[in-house]
Amino acid sequence: MKRTSNSRKYSEVWNYFKISRNDSSKCICSICSKHISRGKCVSNYSTTSMLKHVRFIHKIDLQQFSPSTNKHSITYTSPTAEEAIETPEKRCHFDTSHTATHKITKLICEMIAIDFLPISMVENEGFRRLLNELQPSYVVPSDKYITRTILPDIYSSVKQKVQHSLKNAAGPVSATLNIWSSPENNTYLCITAHMIVWSRGSLEHASYILACKEFNTSITHNRICQEVAWHEKDWNTKFYFIVSDDSPQIVNALKLGEIDNIKCMEHALKDFTQVADTVSSRTASQASKLASNISYQTAPHEVGRDGPAPVENIVNRRAPPGSAPAYSAPQPQQPPAPVVAQPPPPVQAKSPTTTPKYVAVYDYVAADDDEVSIQEGDNMVDVTVIDEGWMEGRVARTGAYGMFPSNYVQKV
Repeated sequence: MKRTSNSRKYSEVWNYFKISRNDSSKCICSICSKHISRGKCVSNYSTTSMLKHVRFIHKIDLQQFSPSTNKHSITYTSPTAEEAIETPEKRCHFDTSHTATHKITKLICEMIAIDFLPISMVENEGFRRLLNELQPSYVVPSDKYITRTILPDIYSSVKQKVQHSLKNAAGPVSATLNIWSSPENNTYLCITAHMIVWSRGSLEHASYILACKEFNTSITHNRICQEVAWHEKDWNTKFYFIVSDDSPQIVNALKLGEIDNIKCMEHALKDFTQVADTVSSRTASQASKLASNISYQTAPHEVGRDGPAPVENIVNRRAPPGSAPAYSAPQPQQPPAPVVAQPPPPVQAKSPTTTPKYVAVYDYVAADDDEVSIQEGDNMVDVTVIDEGWMEGRVARTGAYGMFPSNYVQKV
């Protein structure tokens, strides 16, 4: 279908512009939304400025007029349905120098850094579909382009800001030094700087991670010393002291570099707690075992209703036959005073005390001297909880006393 118009000439540039509603002398670019002047009055309207804008800003080369049949008329063909459908190939995209491209790409990189996301996420289909819906003219860069071009620029900018903070700190700069290993036995070294800075008229604490480096081999104290010295030079600062654990490698490295070392309080408290828990657990176990053995070895007839028997009777009763008693009561020097019979005190009924009883549900073989072996079905008495996952008690079947796992018995 062909149409002829004698009123005006048709230019392809109008595919990228529309006339402003507020000012008919200006048109709006559909790519970047910039306002372009058409002329001062209606008689001077032209598309020259629009063609220059599309050609030099968006790199689109257009002819000023469509092919015409004569001097005063132009003939053009209406697009078909297939040609009218917008496709990604026909769509105009922002180039790398466009302002919107710079802003969106920077926000994507900042999101990756702040949220600790993998750079490869820019290759995900869902992420690209989202950005295509939000801004069809934006082309998502590849992960290689971000790694080689965008991130180095962002790192340089951030590094300058951190160096400025280190230089203008309100006091000396200290650091924390951490070394740890991954499940794959790769060693990592991390250096974090700490300082006091002025912020809005008040002093605040600020910290920056200056290094997080991976070592595929074991790291020595000489290598640690070299790394600390290199990062001090790279960041143009000097550490007043370094806080770390008491690892011999770190301690020797800081001595070699003549840097004051302060032991981390968290590591110190953790080590102290572990030692204290171990000592107190063993002491309580041994004391409980000793008290239980003393109580178990006492003969029933030696403690009667009127209290324990005299010491000399107990000692003499335990002495071997034919030997002299180990203890004899002293003889009175004066006759004793007459004893007046006193009525016996009333017997107070003792309230029955019930202790929880347990029965073994699994067999357990003692692995240490302070443990006890049990068999399935054994009744456990005098049971006390001494630690998380462990109990102490006596096996009613054998009379043996010791520690055993709490998940091997069941309360009855």
